Amino acid sequence: MAHLAATVTVAAVLGTVGCAPRQNAQAPIDVEDLPAFSATEAALFDDTVTDAAFGDGIDESGPDRELKLSERSIRADAVLPVKVSTVTSDSRGDDQTFQLVLVPNGAPLHGPEQPEPISVEVSSDSPSFPFVRSADVELVGKQFIFLYRRYNVDGNAVMHWRLEADSNEIRKAIAEARILEELDS
Repeated sequence: MAHLAATVTVAAVLGTVGCAPRQNAQAPIDVEDLPAFSATEAALFDDTVTDAAFGDGIDESGPDRELKLSERSIRADAVLPVKVSTVTSDSRGDDQTFQLVLVPNGAPLHGPEQPEPISVEVSSDSPSFPFVRSADVELVGKQFIFLYRRYNVDGNAVMHWRLEADSNEIRKAIAEARILEELDS
């Protein structure tokens, strides 16, 4: 699975299962209770940064985008406003990756607070890689909405994610999806 290389690690949170992160030290993860990372889930939590976040004029609007955002919001373990604090690149031979360190920037829109910085890796096979490589340090200080979900991948807890542009439109869509989910429960 190509995107397994783009898993997330939570910086400064040491209690891990295998190489994968725990949400926090007080909430141990029972890996067996986590969902499998299916093709449907991979379409939602695809370890990418939305193209619209780069301000290149790409229009990601439409029913499919809205449906996916709604599903991500409902299925996410947490939805957090974050700010990029650092961007670093690492090269191993011909393979280059970027690491974005995200700092929580306000109250969660859903799920528990995340007091520690979150580090996400964008690998060279990620659709976001060319955008991240082009923007590089210009991403520092940029605000996003970080949606993540943990999965059972071969008996290990692995987090997959999506970074959305932090806008009133995105926040409103997330809030509406969460309200509709609550009403359906």
